[in-house]
Amino acid sequence: MHAPHERLYAYLYKTIKFFFLRRRIVSRRLIEGTPAIFIANHAGSYGPITAMASLPQPLYPWVTHEITDIALCPAYIEHDFVRAEVHLRPPLSLFLARVVGRICVAMMRDLHAIPVYRNSRKIVETIASSVRLLEQGKRLLIFPEIPNRIFNGIVNEFDTGFINIARLFFERTAKVVSFFPVAVNRGRMALHLGAPIRFNPFNSFRLEKIRIKGELVESISAMYRELEGSEEPAAVAPVPD
Repeated sequence: MHAPHERLYAYLYKTIKFFFLRRRIVSRRLIEGTPAIFIANHAGSYGPITAMASLPQPLYPWVTHEITDIALCPAYIEHDFVRAEVHLRPPLSLFLARVVGRICVAMMRDLHAIPVYRNSRKIVETIASSVRLLEQGKRLLIFPEIPNRIFNGIVNEFDTGFINIARLFFERTAKVVSFFPVAVNRGRMALHLGAPIRFNPFNSFRLEKIRIKGELVESISAMYRELEGSEEPAAVAPVPD
């Protein structure tokens, strides 16, 4: 008998593959036991859904805390999804947001999503939960773009708070985290997984944050442009283990 989250992943992947994903490129397989954090551009609602359905499973995503709270989720969904992407207005937008909000909160619970409390001291809970999951051999998925802070026309500026996970994880385990860049191109209905960028615990942490952010942004942007320049969808590669 499959666990509920395994059934949900299977359903998500089949749905995404049919409706939303034409092309998926996997550049390498993961070595079993590699502490891995996948870093992706957001691409609206398309990025999280496509990445969750297409990358090595199961994944534990960072999500804004509003969509894990039944009281806060409808307002967030109404503003950031129903109005912004579906282009509906009240009263229909409010009704749809309440329906989608209930489904969303239930899915986040089933996926064991990690609530992110930005600009709050509670972000330490997000970091601590993430480190515990890595210690258990789990993999994380993070979308670090800062809304409305455009960087290069492909991605927004990255919030580097997620890199604290790698430092704390090394302090507790002496193991090095690998960050895997993921480019999601909504226009091409495509996803590309890039080569890992390893955390260097012996570098100055301030400089390491700058280096990792820069390499992730450069890799995601390059893969995005590669997908943009491709006219024909390639054969779908197998999901790495």
